[in-house]
Amino acid sequence: MKEQTKSRLTLFARLWAVPMVLFAVLCVVAVYGGMNDHKNLMGFGVVGFCTVFIIQLCQLIAAIMVRRWWCFAFSVIGILVSLFILICSIVALGAGQYRPPRAAEEVCDTTETEIDYSFPVEFKGEEPTIVDFVTALASHEDMGEALGWMKKNWELYQQGKPLLEDITFDVDLKNAYFRYNITNHTEGGSVRSGFIEFVCWNFADTKQKLIVHNTVDYFDGKPIIGQFSGLSYYIYDIDTKRMEFAYPDKLNAYLDTMPEDTQIIVSKLPRKGNVIECICHTPTRETTIHLIWNGNKFDQVHQ
Repeated sequence: MKEQTKSRLTLFARLWAVPMVLFAVLCVVAVYGGMNDHKNLMGFGVVGFCTVFIIQLCQLIAAIMVRRWWCFAFSVIGILVSLFILICSIVALGAGQYRPPRAAEEVCDTTETEIDYSFPVEFKGEEPTIVDFVTALASHEDMGEALGWMKKNWELYQQGKPLLEDITFDVDLKNAYFRYNITNHTEGGSVRSGFIEFVCWNFADTKQKLIVHNTVDYFDGKPIIGQFSGLSYYIYDIDTKRMEFAYPDKLNAYLDTMPEDTQIIVSKLPRKGNVIECICHTPTRETTIHLIWNGNKFDQVHQ
């Protein structure tokens, strides 16, 4: 009888330990999915640890039925630990989805998330303008998060409808320059502002065009690292009438010569000329690197 009881208790302990381990693993999966925008992983983790939690409740009921006080105690402890892990997971998921603006102390990459795609550009006339390139990018599904907040206002602007006073567009067809400015006032009195700008240059062979996209974010007047801050590049082929993402290395645009203690980089595209100004902010100084477009790639010059 004692061996049978011991065997049952051992089985119960194992049944208690397995869901606890599974619960913790599934919570980690859910948090990782939420923090890195992997919706499938997040959904799997949430459904999984909810299922395991139900199993733990069944174990608690079983412990009550067999009238083993220590089994009951273990089940209660397991449920409390699971609830604690669940609460931590919810907090972490919330932090991932609604993360506040990051401080300027964090190092800024000069490119957005690396993507690889090409898509057609629709236009009227002999060749596309900067407006056609911006419209094509804003309409592309892969740019929904990066340019989605601009797209609706851009459509209103094109239709001649009024915009909010804190939103403005600057479209210079002659110089192939485009800029979108926005300012948001938070409930706490802080100001979140920024701009998106584009410029278009020709390649030396006149068979391609380079479109440069720049996003800059500010919080209370200080530059911050927004989710899509930085420079990105696109090449338009005149023969195929398609544009595609171009990696910075291909254009010699990766700032591998910036100071090691750089905290954030703020770039500015020129309305006129062919020089991109990249200001590298460090704890003690500002270093400016000029990206000079020579018709095939960029030349990097330190100021």
